[in-house]
Amino acid sequence: LAFNYYTNNAIQSLEYAFKARQIADSIHFTKGEADALRQIGIAFWAQGDMVTATSYFFTGLSVAETNNHLQVQADIIGNIGTAYNGMNNPNEALNFLLRSRTLQQQLKNYWREASVLNNLGDAYMALKDYDNAKVSYSTAMDMAFKNNYPLGVTTNLRNLGNILEAKGQYDSALSNYFKCVDLSSGINDNRGLILSYRSISSVYLKTGKLKQAKEFGLKALEHATRL
Repeated sequence: LAFNYYTNNAIQSLEYAFKARQIADSIHFTKGEADALRQIGIAFWAQGDMVTATSYFFTGLSVAETNNHLQVQADIIGNIGTAYNGMNNPNEALNFLLRSRTLQQQLKNYWREASVLNNLGDAYMALKDYDNAKVSYSTAMDMAFKNNYPLGVTTNLRNLGNILEAKGQYDSALSNYFKCVDLSSGINDNRGLILSYRSISSVYLKTGKLKQAKEFGLKALEHATRL
């Protein structure tokens, strides 16, 4: 439940995650405790509080490592990399994300690997390494599609739009972003709508279409207040 709510109601996600941690701790279920700590971190990450998110991720990682919960370790290491992306530290992000991808491959968890690849693409984007970013996003989108992970599909389609925008290919970027609006609406991904509307606004601003830039900027703001 905590995971299901983090993209559209971070407060509700936190409530479920803290409750899960309380229950796991009361029955000495260390895997549940580590995963609950991870979910708490994800909810703070969704609200943009990277420092608090990272604190919970490292606490969860310690519990997972102490008790040899390999899947939770792999997931949290990837989350830490994502948080470093959010703190504008792509080089440190790459260290964690590459470790996480290796672990996910060893565990044969292709659904999680697709998520890690998405965040690897973000790190490469921050470093302006567009070729590696495109490979990461495209591979992640293909894996998400094959494994029936619609959030991964729309996220990486938007990320590929970001590359097009960065290269000045604005019409193609807008096409991606508008597709993402439809996809995000279909899966109730409020965070995805915010990012898609913001990206559309960005393109219109860069092309001097100020009326449309304001329109979609306000749409992004409207959806952001729902979190």
